[in-house]
Amino acid sequence: MTNISSAAESSLVLTLAEACTLSAVGGKALNLGRLQRLKVPGAPGCVITSRAFEAHLHDAGLLEETRRQVKALQTLSREEVRALARRWQAAIVQTPLAEDLVCLLREHTAQWLPQALAVRSSAVGEDSGGASFAGQLDTVLNVSDLGDVLQAVKKVWGSAYS
Repeated sequence: MTNISSAAESSLVLTLAEACTLSAVGGKALNLGRLQRLKVPGAPGCVITSRAFEAHLHDAGLLEETRRQVKALQTLSREEVRALARRWQAAIVQTPLAEDLVCLLREHTAQWLPQALAVRSSAVGEDSGGASFAGQLDTVLNVSDLGDVLQAVKKVWGSAYS
């Protein structure tokens, strides 16, 4: 039997029922996963893990830069921060998703498309005891084909830097 926690840490995409590690899926997906495992009726879905997001930042050439620059944000002017955020958003949206992630999203969403889907955030640290960013990241509604899913994922990821 597969250990769900270890699967969550090594996977790029999970079913909601597999979403059981906060550092891999964020609080919203973690709680939706708990409800699924308890058999509480709710909308089906899948979760793109923080591992996939970090891989995309790496592919966009931003992983090390974002880690380094986030520490220095307090020393930058407001306009410098805005310019940096715009550049990061553009790089995230313009960088193609990795082919293995595209294949996994195709597999996970095939059962629901072409009905309209919502692509939402469940960022690690988005909501915690010390901070709440609820509603600040984009949600993309009425996504009804794989190409739109892929674009919506990048738009939501990019919105973390708005």
